[in-house]
This record gives sequence, C-alpha cells and structure tokens, in this order.
Amino acid sequence: MKSDEEQASGRQARRDRASRPPLSVERIALCAIALADEEGLETLSMRRLADRLGVEAMSLYHHVPSKAALLQAMSDRLGAALPVPAAGQWRGSLLAAAHAWRDLARQHPGAFPLLATRATAGEALLDRTAILVAGLQAAGFTPAASARAMSSFICSLNGYLLAAGAPALFRDLPEPAIDDYRFDEGRALLGDIPLEAWVLTSDAAFEFHVTMLLDGLQAALERGAAATRC
Repeated sequence: MKSDEEQASGRQARRDRASRPPLSVERIALCAIALADEEGLETLSMRRLADRLGVEAMSLYHHVPSKAALLQAMSDRLGAALPVPAAGQWRGSLLAAAHAWRDLARQHPGAFPLLATRATAGEALLDRTAILVAGLQAAGFTPAASARAMSSFICSLNGYLLAAGAPALFRDLPEPAIDDYRFDEGRALLGDIPLEAWVLTSDAAFEFHVTMLLDGLQAALERGAAATRC
C-alpha cells in the first residue's frame, strides 16, 4: 500500500498532466525550436524534447513519427513566422524579405541553421517565395530567370548569415574579436582598412551585402531586357 506521501505525489503528478495543454505538432515544433535556440540544434533529441514537454518520448511519435518529421515541422513553423511579403516594387520587396530573414535568424539563433540549410521548404515558405517570384516576373524577369534570381538571393543571404558565425552571432554578445597580431602582420597588404570593416555582424555590413545582391539582380534584369531587344 502506498504511503500518504506517495499518494499525494501521484495526485499532484496527475493534476500536472491534466493542466498541460494537449500535444500537437505545433506545440512540439515550438518546443523543439526553443530547445534548439537554447542548447543548439545538434543537441536536440526526441527524449530531450519529451522531457521538456513533460511526456513520454513515445507520445511524440503519435504526432511526429520520426526525427525527420520533427525537423520538417520545425522548418515549417519557422517559415510561417516570416511576414507575408507585400506586393510591390521588386527591390523593395526583396529588401524587406532580407531584413525579415535576418530578424528570424536573430530571434532563433539555434534553429535558424535548420531553415538555412534545409532543401525542403514548407508550405508557408513556398507561399512567401511565390509572392516574391511573382514580383520579379512582373518587373520583367523571365520565369526561369526569376527562379534563378530568387535562389541566388536566398542562398547568398544564408551563406552570409552562416559565415558571420551562426548561431552565436545572433545572440546579444560583443562583436567577435579579430586577431590583432595577424591583422597587423598583413597591414602592408591591406593598407589602412579599419578592423571593424571586416566584421560581418554590423548593420552596415549587412546593408552593403544586400545592396550588392540587389544591384546584381538589377544588372541581370537589364541584360535580359537588352538581349530581348536585339
């Protein structure tokens, strides 16, 4: 027979389980994203996630049948967090999308690499991409050129953000230190370039990168128009 203490503990455990919201794909994905942001995507496991949710690991498989399904659910949820692009001039739309992409990376420092490196886009991300592609085509990009432009734009943004040091760069940490000794060694070749000009995490560096991408797409659009006239 259980002691009074054990019975009380059992009643409390049942009350705790009853007070929790029911499991769903969305709740599981949001919890997994939070775990990845806190501890890194590489530490995420079904058992660790179940512990955080206060359930048995097997309970998760009724909603996400595999680790691959979990990662897809996380990716879908991250994509859905992006604002829906407003229809308008293509440069402005892509500029706003670039800032939203960087904001998402900052909000989810551990989970963002999943979205940046995943080959399969969720429905929400596809919907947002379709709006941007339609804007490119309205500006004069051919269907094939609009697809190449969108792919190049997103891949370049991902490369920039990951190269800048994801996931740690997106946290509220000081700018990464640059090896002053090695920099001084190369000063004869590099001239009087200030150290901060090499840091990728500043707003100025990001704006320069995005402007360069947009200028490149503008040049591609103009080349395509010139080739059509010939």
